[in-house]
Amino acid sequence: MSAESDSKVIVFGEPHEGELKRYSVSAVIQRKTDGKFLLLKWKEYDWLSPCVGGIDGDESPEEAAEREVLEETGYHAKAIKKLGGLIESHFFAEHKNLWRHRIDQPVLLELTSEERESVSDDELKRHEVIWITLDEALKKITHKYNCICICRYLGLEWKP
Repeated sequence: MSAESDSKVIVFGEPHEGELKRYSVSAVIQRKTDGKFLLLKWKEYDWLSPCVGGIDGDESPEEAAEREVLEETGYHAKAIKKLGGLIESHFFAEHKNLWRHRIDQPVLLELTSEERESVSDDELKRHEVIWITLDEALKKITHKYNCICICRYLGLEWKP
């Protein structure tokens, strides 16, 4: 994906009547020790995704990404920068049982420590933290638009 197209909004799916609009972030974290990427393996839905979550109140995308990573994984991470423009998606969110209009900002983060804090029981029931290689991530991420953030980080062209 070129730098020029990174600033444009990319749209997936078609609007659906009654969809719930949500501003979100997708967190990209590559571990320095082995180059692997932090992802979540969803238990009930057999999904693989980056940490993704909503932007609450007047949080910046960077603040939301730091909070989501800590809540979902127990890792402390510092936001480095936004990764290009917004990614807009219209889809049925099975885990919420509703139509979503997601406007997502990918954010690059860096671990501040390899130590993990405990996460809530709800998070533990929902997914587990895994570290996988770039090739595995690009092949196994369930919803392919979630690969865009990693491709942007690495300067790779994203291909659907």
